[in-house]
Amino acid sequence: MVKRLTVSIPDQLYEKVQNAKKGFSKEFSISKIVQRAIEDNLENALRMTAVYDDGFSFAEEYLGNLNIDEQEKLKKIFRNFPRHYPRDLTSLFSKGGLLSPKNLKKHIDLFQFWKNVHERFEHIEGYGDEDDWNIWIGSPAVHDGVEFYPEKYNTHDELYGNESKPKEEMDLIIEGNRVSVDRNELEKIGRTQVDIRYDNIVNTWQRAIVECVKIFSKKQI
Repeated sequence: MVKRLTVSIPDQLYEKVQNAKKGFSKEFSISKIVQRAIEDNLENALRMTAVYDDGFSFAEEYLGNLNIDEQEKLKKIFRNFPRHYPRDLTSLFSKGGLLSPKNLKKHIDLFQFWKNVHERFEHIEGYGDEDDWNIWIGSPAVHDGVEFYPEKYNTHDELYGNESKPKEEMDLIIEGNRVSVDRNELEKIGRTQVDIRYDNIVNTWQRAIVECVKIFSKKQI
């Protein structure tokens, strides 16, 4: 059985596709290309969904531990929540009158995981252990989102016993692929696609928290 999906593409790409119509075949059709692209990205999408679901369920449990007065204060804070999420929630919660020495324990996990989302991943089932998640997310605990995993043997010379030569190359795992990289290029790679993915992961978990609170607020009206 075949299901249909509508895919949007930019005008320029559409014009190029139209000009290349004769180049597509049954084995190399647009549908086949899109199917392969979806299959290639499905694992990441499933993991992102797991991250979102974990954030949402965490928020539900967190809300359940608050009394009515605390829930009302939380709703007001999230009603005016900044468009660009802050890294730390303590200041907002304090200004909103939600945070006090007596109820700090109720918020401590949220404060911790909000700033260090990767620490939640050991709670998510279905994708291996914590190391497996760290490889996917880019080991932010050590590298702040940069997915660098130097192998035991980093260079051709070291592999063959000549360790006196300088190690000019490193084998890194970048987006799941092993790549030999010149050490001089290390800094350039560090703040690119790996960090973008890590930022998206953090944003996904935090967005789930925000959306859960907003849905909860609507139900309470």
